[in-house]
Amino acid sequence: VTITSCPTIWVGKRRTGWFDNGIIGEVKRTTLGYMFSIILNICKDRDLYPDPTFLNMDFEMAVIKAAKNILGEHINIRGGFYHLTQSIHRKIQELGLENRYRNDDEFNLFCCMIDGLTFLPIEFVEDGMSHLKNIVPFGAEDLLLYFDHTYVNDKFHPSRPRKNNIIVQYRRTPPLFPPTTWNVNLTTLSDEHRTNNVCESWNSRFSHMVGQNHPTIWKLITKIRYEIDADRAKLPLNELGEQSIKRKKEKMEIRLNALCTRFSKIKLT
Repeated sequence: VTITSCPTIWVGKRRTGWFDNGIIGEVKRTTLGYMFSIILNICKDRDLYPDPTFLNMDFEMAVIKAAKNILGEHINIRGGFYHLTQSIHRKIQELGLENRYRNDDEFNLFCCMIDGLTFLPIEFVEDGMSHLKNIVPFGAEDLLLYFDHTYVNDKFHPSRPRKNNIIVQYRRTPPLFPPTTWNVNLTTLSDEHRTNNVCESWNSRFSHMVGQNHPTIWKLITKIRYEIDADRAKLPLNELGEQSIKRKKEKMEIRLNALCTRFSKIKLT
């Protein structure tokens, strides 16, 4: 993690929220916890005491558990909107529905409506899911069931009956990623990040800079130093607000914010 390259002004502004970003692959939960501890120790050495209230990251249980263990159970995990839609798309492919998704406009719209649940106020997500269950197209039942049990509602599993007991009992399993981890209604209304694309773009750019999958430690250190110099040059521009925003993205953000605001007004009346 390159937090050592961050000046005081950057860390100070990120005290309320962190973005999951590190040079890590498939690692154990204990290693992830160690990584978070290192970040906090580095901040402490710089007389900084961040107390993040949320963490933007992928839907990875090992990272989530490590973050809560080190940063505290109070921290709000925000799974990236992009990764949620990618998860849904992978399920579409797994169910053999990719061709239908590309050529059936009605089915494509229904899949987009599943994505759209993320923009509803969190207290309306279950109502939105109930609506989708009423209009689900033929053949999309398994897709909706996957999303429901993974991201919205509890799942009930039949448990082994006790001896001489003919009554079937069920065990309740909560969703792996409840709506609190992926709902972006308030995030959109507050004009905050719905994804961790700021980290993903850095990862992509840094990978191209390194130029190979398994560099030597010396080459990696050299490239990190180049990155630090580049960041130092960008920080003054960032402070002046001179950040380029694509017009297409800006229009989309305005539209999404307007839709969420309109729903909030309808809800209040």
